[in-house]
Amino acid sequence: MSGIFRWVMGVGGNENENNNDANNNDNNTSQNSTENVNNNSSLSAEEIRQRRLNRLTAMASSTTNNNNINVNKSTSPTSSSGTIKTTTRNDPMDTRDDFVTPSSTNTITSNTSPISIKKQTTSNTTTSGTSPTSMILSKTPPNTTITSSPPTINDSQLSEFEQTRKKLTIEERFIHDSICKIFKVTLIKSTSSISSSGGNYYLTELITELQNENHGLFLSEKYLESVLVERISNMEKDKSIFSYLIECYDRLEKEIQINEQKKKENNLKYLKTMKDIIISYSGIVLSEPEMFDQNENIIKQGGGIIVNYLIHENGLELPGSFLNELVNKFNNIEEDKTLEKIFRIVFTELSNRMLKITMLDDYSSILYAMKKLTLIKELGIILVNHPIFFPIKNDGYAYEYESILGPFFKMTVYYDHAQVGQHYFGLNIERLTNQDVSNIKSQLRSRITSIHNDLHKIIMDLLKPKETRDKMVDWLSKCVQVNQSRAKMHVDPYTSSSEGFMTNFCSVMLRLCSPFLAIDNNKLPITKIQSSYILQDVNFKLDTKLKLSEKEFEEYSKTIIPLKEYSFITKTFFLTYRSLHLGLLQTIDKYQNALKRLGELQRVYSVQPSDQLRKEIDQLYIVKWTAETHLLHPELHKYLLDFYRFSTIWLIELVDPNNNSKYPTQSLNLLNLNEEGNKEFGSMSEFFIENIIDFILFLLRFKPESLDTITLDEVFDMMCLFLYHSNYIKNPYIIAKYPEVYAAMIPQGNNDTLSQRLAEYIPNHKLSQNYLTSGLMRLYIDIEHTGTSTSFYDKFTPRYYISLVLKNLWKYKAYRESFLNITKQRDANTRFMKFFNVLLNDSIYLLDNSLKDLQKIREVQNLMENIEEWNKLTNQQRTEKNKDLAQYERIVKSYLLLANETVHMLSYLSKDIPHPFLRPEMVDRVASMLNYFLVELAGPQCQNLKVKEPEKYHFNPKYLLTEITDTYIHFSGFDEFTKAVAKDERSFKSEVFERVIAILRRIGKPEEYIKKFDTFALKAVEESKKLMEEDVDFSEVPDEFLDPITYTIMEDPVLLPASKIHIDRATIERHLLNDANDPFNRSHLTVEMLIPAPELKQKIVEWKKSKRRKQE
Repeated sequence: MSGIFRWVMGVGGNENENNNDANNNDNNTSQNSTENVNNNSSLSAEEIRQRRLNRLTAMASSTTNNNNINVNKSTSPTSSSGTIKTTTRNDPMDTRDDFVTPSSTNTITSNTSPISIKKQTTSNTTTSGTSPTSMILSKTPPNTTITSSPPTINDSQLSEFEQTRKKLTIEERFIHDSICKIFKVTLIKSTSSISSSGGNYYLTELITELQNENHGLFLSEKYLESVLVERISNMEKDKSIFSYLIECYDRLEKEIQINEQKKKENNLKYLKTMKDIIISYSGIVLSEPEMFDQNENIIKQGGGIIVNYLIHENGLELPGSFLNELVNKFNNIEEDKTLEKIFRIVFTELSNRMLKITMLDDYSSILYAMKKLTLIKELGIILVNHPIFFPIKNDGYAYEYESILGPFFKMTVYYDHAQVGQHYFGLNIERLTNQDVSNIKSQLRSRITSIHNDLHKIIMDLLKPKETRDKMVDWLSKCVQVNQSRAKMHVDPYTSSSEGFMTNFCSVMLRLCSPFLAIDNNKLPITKIQSSYILQDVNFKLDTKLKLSEKEFEEYSKTIIPLKEYSFITKTFFLTYRSLHLGLLQTIDKYQNALKRLGELQRVYSVQPSDQLRKEIDQLYIVKWTAETHLLHPELHKYLLDFYRFSTIWLIELVDPNNNSKYPTQSLNLLNLNEEGNKEFGSMSEFFIENIIDFILFLLRFKPESLDTITLDEVFDMMCLFLYHSNYIKNPYIIAKYPEVYAAMIPQGNNDTLSQRLAEYIPNHKLSQNYLTSGLMRLYIDIEHTGTSTSFYDKFTPRYYISLVLKNLWKYKAYRESFLNITKQRDANTRFMKFFNVLLNDSIYLLDNSLKDLQKIREVQNLMENIEEWNKLTNQQRTEKNKDLAQYERIVKSYLLLANETVHMLSYLSKDIPHPFLRPEMVDRVASMLNYFLVELAGPQCQNLKVKEPEKYHFNPKYLLTEITDTYIHFSGFDEFTKAVAKDERSFKSEVFERVIAILRRIGKPEEYIKKFDTFALKAVEESKKLMEEDVDFSEVPDEFLDPITYTIMEDPVLLPASKIHIDRATIERHLLNDANDPFNRSHLTVEMLIPAPELKQKIVEWKKSKRRKQE
């Protein structure tokens, strides 16, 4: 067995063989050219082989020197520090040694393999000055195209070959035929070394070797390595050695498969020997390409040449088992760096290729290649230890563009890659129909799903082995950590990851969570999640908490000892939560802002069309459609809804683990819950709840059908819980989004996209039937005071949605009864009384300001209609007037929207539950409010409210007037209300009631309805006359009888316990509905703390009687 074959195969030789090799080399170097020529035929086969290898080494060295290739330690762990210089002959097959070769290339131990030789140091058996690298070079043939002059086989030789073949055993014949077939070689000379039809290569040198050894013209196992050396030494110039080895391997695998089917064990043994040598040489060619005389471009590619096969470029493909065999061969050799040298280049090349392409290019083959590589644990280890697995720069942009895995996550149709959206949507945008857009989105979503599945497979294969898991988890964690700035209002695109990257990242994280999201009755979510994880994560530490202040959180953290190690489920859960917060939820927000911008441009375009504006609108449509391709993907919705359902159950259990530990298999009882909640729940980040609601609201607005087939009970249980126990969450604006969700589930007429199932969900939700109305009233009150600078105006939006929801729920018996149960509490401090007080305040403020601004709008419109007066104004004055008009219109639109709902709420509530409105602290306010607006809508100045296009401002005076007259009629049977209306000296005017009756007839109200209102009006007029007749002069009132706030005579004086001041009960109870503090010293005060003052009350009664007697 020859030396290189032993070297490749790792088979040991005996000492005599080594000594003979050395002696032969010494003899060869001492002979001159003439002697070699004359004595060539007398040389032994071993001497001929050795001389040939020396010649090949010299050519490799010369080529290396000529190309200025310096092999050093920085590029190859096995390279020598110097450059070998030799003089070469033109004919590498010439066995003459008439050129000088460094002694280090002449001798090598026969038991050295191409892998293990790189690790040998001074212990190697070499001549003086020999290095491991020089030994590799001495035994590694160059890739040189040779035109040789082989000896001719005459007819007698051919006959000898045929005779020899006949004498071969079946086993010997199989070996010969297999070598010829696998390596595409022959011992039969043709007209050229390689036939034009791609025939077998004629083994010129080996023929001589066989003749000198009297071996006979056939190939045996001992010549296997000689065959391969000669063949790769004479490779075509434009062909790489690796491609030839792959072709050999492919033929070999097919041959192995045939013999496995036939169960030819002996044959398989020889074939597997061939496989081993092909794999060994493949590893050397890929890791040390400069050792071979190949095309310069091939050498530069190095191990990267395998990428073309991994991605099937130009039809190239690796045979099935090649990759695993290559890894197994070199991985089993201790401290060998061959795989690392090859696959670091491969991973870099794949990443670079992915970085340069978009979804318009062939990305799937690169993803496939990465999947194939990461499936092999040993290659995964190389990947996570790659120098740029973690980028040098620590920001989101670097993780996307400068890490190995980052570019694989940037494949997207978002407008991050403008050319993609332009290609699919922009080329014929004017001709696209809605169906065309829908079809394009559907096709793209199929590709997006495939990308997400591939990315998930890659990440999972890196998470499974313990050797790669920690670094993979660390990479995922840092991707989230470096993108914290995405939650800010203004994001720097050069320090954060793109929308596409984050969406793909979130999709992969959701898939990682999917296995543990199933709701198992035996293992509920709270048992899987270790919530103390947030205590050791710096990002969660900095978040605003649901309940705890920063100081409270610090104190709580000191009482909890974090675990040494958290489960993979826990890490994945919290990482996914934060990635969704920084990724998808931020993208959804940007998408909705883009829609607002699109709407604004379309409104401007409808008035002042232009080509530039049309172009901007078209671009925004592309942004819209590309974003919707991702954000409205049904598959993404399924994963998100599963995740948020799991999260909802976890949060509910976390609120009160003692009472909710069996949820959702056991229903919630909100009355049994801990009133204060617990610190573990209070330490969670606000966005844990906020993001759930934001996403549900997003679906209800843009894709409600995604909610049709899923369970929503847990989400609405959670909403009901936090509305009812609003003290669990310190920020009321988190809960303030809930009414908008409920409002979105109210059917909006025939064109509504809401399914019947969703429309009926809230009316049939059991927990909501018992607690929702109470919770909504609490929120209506609590949103009044939030401590923010804009709280006064911010409160109107959630109150508008609460009004819509309550109006809708009032139609259902269960909710109406729940409402009525609350009002049965006659105490002035009940939730309903506070709610009603705020409702009354809003009605007065909103309607009053709306009507005043309508008058201002009317004034500006009149001025603009008067062309002469308008032209007298300067340009600046006209500009100011237009600005004023726009501001008035914006305010009126907003205020009247809520005013209409609050007035309507007063109307239907007064019909079924009138008594709370008639309490002493309320009845006067109700009466004066109704009187005032009746005057505004039907009085002498009502003409000032006539504006152009009143529907644009949600202004319908007929509707408002009818709602007010409805309320009068509902209270008409109560004397205290009639008296309160009549004694309103500021606004009660009998002539206005007469005008209202005329208007009601004009707008077509039934006579029965008009009669009811007319009857009440007459009754009020009579009461007013009666009051005037009974009018008593209560002047010169003692100060102790006057209410200190209203300066009216007290009817029912009470003593304030802290400030010791007497005040009328109605006045202080009305104050306490807004503020639970003593108005004089700000100490805490409730209705129960008021102290009756019967003696003072009696004094006031006696004083009034004496005044009446005097007047009589």
